[in-house]
Amino acid sequence: MVFVPYARPLQRGILVERRDRFVAVIRLASGEEVQAHCINPGRMEGFSRAEAVVWVQPMLNPKRSTKFTWELIDDHGVLCSTNTQRPNAIVDA
Repeated sequence: MVFVPYARPLQRGILVERRDRFVAVIRLASGEEVQAHCINPGRMEGFSRAEAVVWVQPMLNPKRSTKFTWELIDDHGVLCSTNTQRPNAIVDA
């Protein structure tokens, strides 16, 4: 098991859609739909299927247009990082 530290606890959600290269719509467990920043601007065709289980990190900057960052997706039982700034921390862990 690998522990990857995040600044705030991740929240589980369901991917509703990837609106464009930088924004995804996520349905949280509460039922609320939120926009999450997608740090991976690539096509991510294999990682953007609707209804996939995802994890987002809440952001605290009130000036941000999105209040969450999309961090992980469950791809058929395998957790995959969608944040291109995270690989070094994952390898270090």
